[in-house]
Amino acid sequence: MATTKVKNRRTPKRKRFTVEEARGKPTLRPTQAFDLLDYSPSAGYRAIKDGTFPCPFIVAGPRTIRIPTAPLLRLLGEND
Repeated sequence: MATTKVKNRRTPKRKRFTVEEARGKPTLRPTQAFDLLDYSPSAGYRAIKDGTFPCPFIVAGPRTIRIPTAPLLRLLGEND
């Protein structure tokens, strides 16, 4: 019986969100903000839950969090 070689089925890494993409958006999703701050998703959500996230955030529902872009860009030193 012939054996076939199975290809590595790892999912490709997702593209990181950039400051240029953030400009012009009023708010960002948490994962987009985590990319800019170089936080892992688990560390970012933990910081939001603990109240130690370094910029303001909006809780718009039980599963909806948004990060205002302007304060985040100021924190990163990316003022226009």
